[in-house]
Formats: sequence, C-alpha cells, structure tokens
Amino acid sequence: MLPFMAAAARLAAALLFVVPSALAQDPSTIQVAITVADQTGAVIPDAHIGIIPMPASVASSNSWLDYAHHAAEPASSHTDPHGEALLILAEGNYVLSISARGFMRDYEKIEARPDSPQPLHVILKVEWYSGPILVNDAGLGIPTAPVSLNTFIPLEPLQPITLKPRRVRAR
Repeated sequence: MLPFMAAAARLAAALLFVVPSALAQDPSTIQVAITVADQTGAVIPDAHIGIIPMPASVASSNSWLDYAHHAAEPASSHTDPHGEALLILAEGNYVLSISARGFMRDYEKIEARPDSPQPLHVILKVEWYSGPILVNDAGLGIPTAPVSLNTFIPLEPLQPITLKPRRVRAR
C-alpha cells in the first residue's frame, strides 16, 4: 500500500503544477478591464455593459455607431460595487454599450487584441432630468424615476399681431 500512496502523492504534486496552467486564460481570449465613473470621478456600481461583436466591414467604416444602435447584445455584464468589470472576449472588434440609471448611454469601440490589454475608463454623463432627485452622502443627485427624452412637444404657428397707433394728447 505504501507504493500506491507514494504514487498518489507524486500525482497530487504534479497536478499542483499542471492544473493552474490548464485553468489559466485561454490564449485566444483577451481580458478587458473596465471602470465606469461619472463626471466627478465617482464610480458607478451596477452599470450595464452590453457587448456587441462587429463584423470587419463595419469595424473599418465610420458606421459602427449606427450599427451599435440597431444590433442585438448577445452578451452583457455589470460593474461591481467598485464600478469595475472584467470582460473575457475572443480576439476581434466590439462595441460596448455602457448605461446606468440616471446617466446617458455611452458607446465605446474596442479592438480586443493580445498586444493591447489596457484598461478602459468610461465616463458617463448625467442624463437631463426634471423630476424628483435623491441626493446621496457625496452630494451626487440621482433621479428617482426612469427618464424618457423621446417626447414630442407640439409648437403652434406664430400669430400676427396688429398694433394700433396711440394718440398722444397735447397739454
């Protein structure tokens, strides 16, 4: 039984070196670290990050933003309480659609390549809002209801005004 235990110990020691390398990042994937913050630098937790793969024909043209507005998001992620997210992407071109409640949606075009594992820092602008606002401890105002800016305001045509001359009485 002793030779069996010695073989098992050697096997366990070998697995300690083999398993971590097998579980390491697949060489065909790229890690993209993202931090989402507001204009004051405060991080935004639970921001939605939609991942939209782009065909090469769209990535090389200026129509990538139009493509992103109409394309489906086959994958998504959210930022953690520190406003950070780590995406594991296959090599290629993507558009990231980043949004959070009370902020305007932002689109970022990225190229996931092994030689460019730089972090992405995204600043979201506060969405214009005229409803009730909750102010947190840091003094940041957060809208308390969903906002829709797709509102049609009808304008009436201008009406002509006729002015009558005034008589001035002499004294």
